[in-house]
Amino acid sequence: MIPGPRRTRGPLIALCLAAFAIRIAYCVGCGTLGRTPPVDYREYVMAGARLLHHGTLVSSLILDDSVAAPSNLLPPAYVGLVAGAYHLLGTESYAATLALQMLNAAAIALAVCVVYRTAEHLSGTRAAWLAAAIVTVHPALIRFTDLIWDTYLFALATTVCVAIAACWPRDRRAGRHWLAYGLLLGGVALLNPALTFGYPFLVLWPAVRVFGRRIRPVACVAGAAVCGWLIAIAPWTVRNYNHFHTLSYIRGGLRLEFWLGFCPEAEQGPATVFRSRFPLKALPEQERVRSMGEQQYIKAVGHEGWEAVRAAPGRAARLVARRFADFWLGNALSTSTLVADGQLRSPVAAAGVVVMIAELVVFLACLLFVPRPTTDLWWLLAIMLSFSLIYSATHVMVRFRAPIDPVLAVGVATVVVGAARRAAALRRAL
Repeated sequence: MIPGPRRTRGPLIALCLAAFAIRIAYCVGCGTLGRTPPVDYREYVMAGARLLHHGTLVSSLILDDSVAAPSNLLPPAYVGLVAGAYHLLGTESYAATLALQMLNAAAIALAVCVVYRTAEHLSGTRAAWLAAAIVTVHPALIRFTDLIWDTYLFALATTVCVAIAACWPRDRRAGRHWLAYGLLLGGVALLNPALTFGYPFLVLWPAVRVFGRRIRPVACVAGAAVCGWLIAIAPWTVRNYNHFHTLSYIRGGLRLEFWLGFCPEAEQGPATVFRSRFPLKALPEQERVRSMGEQQYIKAVGHEGWEAVRAAPGRAARLVARRFADFWLGNALSTSTLVADGQLRSPVAAAGVVVMIAELVVFLACLLFVPRPTTDLWWLLAIMLSFSLIYSATHVMVRFRAPIDPVLAVGVATVVVGAARRAAALRRAL
């Protein structure tokens, strides 16, 4: 998706290479290049290794590798990618970890190109360069490069879906194009289903732009996209139904995430919650999941989560509101907890929170200054807000916002350029 003009292509490629180099340099500076995390964030590491060993996805909540019961806790796409790297380069080897980290860096480098194209289409060249620059140096899009997780691949996938929807050619009216688009959305869900709440906006808005407000053609192409999405997720859905005899959407850990959001320690922030309640960090919970099995454990804690909400609905509402604010403010409301846990000792981590807050302030301030925000801008805002819903209802960590930070960069660049144009017009009028 690198734009065509040669005078633009060269600098943009240079910016993408700089984005890649910054992320590799970050890993080198942290001493984490080629090293898997020793304790934290090992779910995908364990799942990939166990997929090779057992031939199926098994629980990553149980530390004992001998347990081979099938699991649907994690989406399959990234687990398969980790397993493939381990198969080719060795399980948890330096080469395999380095390859996965370089893939993270390459994903954001490619996202720079996609962001440029999207912002250029919506607001012009100035906005495109500003958005691409924000993504290149954004601390939250640097900080997790060394993590063996789907975060940055999901960020690239989200950005690509938004770019396709924003730049959909008006001559692509055939159902096969929308079917292919639905297949893409289904593939993204198999990587991470968190974007699913935004799918109606990603499908209906380009359909309305192509067909106007004619209900029948819009419904037809939306139906084609839904068919593609269903085709993509069908094999994994059938697999889960055969194993667990219940329908689930991609992953079955939502009830556990819900419990983490409303457990007794929820007010103390995510770090305390994970130490006290997450099976990989809390020994009592580890023993509980081992004795009950993953599926029964998730059902039990999901029930406990609903009981906590029913017992104190006011508390639940306050927690949801706090998490919504934390999502957009880089967990600023939990800063005291994060500092106590040492999670903000890193300059990059602290800078990430500052940049997230600054982005939100600039976006809202400039949005109020822009005389007539475009419908595309409201559309971007709707996608981002829909993405935050699932985390507001469960729990929030800084890296959860990273997948839509490139989209927010497009929105920020759009309103900043729009506000600058209005300011210039006012100066000329004076």
